[in-house]
Amino acid sequence: MERCFSSAIHLSGDDAKKNDGNEICDYYIRYGNNVILIEFKDVLLSAALKDQSDNDPIYKELDKKFYENQKKDPKGIQQLYNAASYLDDNNPEFDILPTENNIDVYR
Repeated sequence: MERCFSSAIHLSGDDAKKNDGNEICDYYIRYGNNVILIEFKDVLLSAALKDQSDNDPIYKELDKKFYENQKKDPKGIQQLYNAASYLDDNNPEFDILPTENNIDVYR
């Protein structure tokens, strides 16, 4: 990432925490007023699930892995949405965002 965006600010999850101490995302990159939010996911689906002719179980499993799990914890897409919303509404302690322009968030 640092080679691709050499002049940008790079922060991994432990360094990019919301004001309440929770990670904002797995990787945060900012160049000027452009912010890239990244969530890394390693997903395995069972062969039995992939071999089913009914797609609904696959969609439900993908939702659990990329949107929200059984405990209602946000995953993947929902985490990115929450992070972008947080940046819209707050000034994070881990980075000083440009005040003259709104930020553009890419997720």
